[in-house]
Amino acid sequence: MQPSIHICKHCGEQFEGDYCNKCGEKVYHDHHKTVGHLLEEAFHFITHFEGSFFKTLKTVFTRPGQLSYDYCKGVRKKYFKPISFFLLCVVIYLLFSPFEGLNMKLGTFMTPKYGFTWLSSPLVKQKMNSHTTDYKVIAEKYNKLSPKISKIFLLIILPLMGALLYVLFFKQRQYYFDHFILATEYASIWVTIKFILLPTIMLIAGTFNSNAVGFFDDSNWVLWIFINLFFLFILIMAFKHFYKQKWSWSILKGIIFLFTFEIIIMRIYHYLLFLTVMLFI
Repeated sequence: MQPSIHICKHCGEQFEGDYCNKCGEKVYHDHHKTVGHLLEEAFHFITHFEGSFFKTLKTVFTRPGQLSYDYCKGVRKKYFKPISFFLLCVVIYLLFSPFEGLNMKLGTFMTPKYGFTWLSSPLVKQKMNSHTTDYKVIAEKYNKLSPKISKIFLLIILPLMGALLYVLFFKQRQYYFDHFILATEYASIWVTIKFILLPTIMLIAGTFNSNAVGFFDDSNWVLWIFINLFFLFILIMAFKHFYKQKWSWSILKGIIFLFTFEIIIMRIYHYLLFLTVMLFI
């Protein structure tokens, strides 16, 4: 029996089998339009999603850096793609809109302790003059628009972290792609812990004791030290698993990365976020 010859409906290429040899377009038959086939695809998606998602989640939190190492070495089928995992974390973060998180309100930028007043004060005054209105109106517009942009701007953090890793581990002679993948994995952990898990714990604690919410305030230096030590531990383990360096180098570069990320990269993020939001007011 001669195999059927198909003409690809996407690129016009002639081919045999179920997939186009040129573009990979699949040949669909009548049974692909049945309800039973739709249920099969839904079942496959759910089981594949559950298996790969929990495998990825377990690997990320028990062996930081291993996901990126395997992915860059070509072991990909059993994991969620790192960028997909990160975007999923961001989508979950979107559900936590009651918490400020990365979405700093205008009043925060106007507070001297954050060091933004040299930029924020002149721009806010300019907007007040151009709109002939007061600070309250500008703040309301900013606080309404900022949540829509702050989550999208998380994508800016990834290439900056990738560039930082490229510099720190330049002697490794790895592609920037490899550093970017590790940056994506760390960003997923960072978002999950700091903006999903901690707010959830705060919400639960607040239902039992309203005073417990104060423990999670930014001014609590004990919590701040604990969180940063935890992230430092994650970075050290990630560098050890991914770059296969000595503990001493992993610790030193972990400290440098954490400091640079919190002080410089996040400041760049907030500057760009503030300027973008003010541009659209």
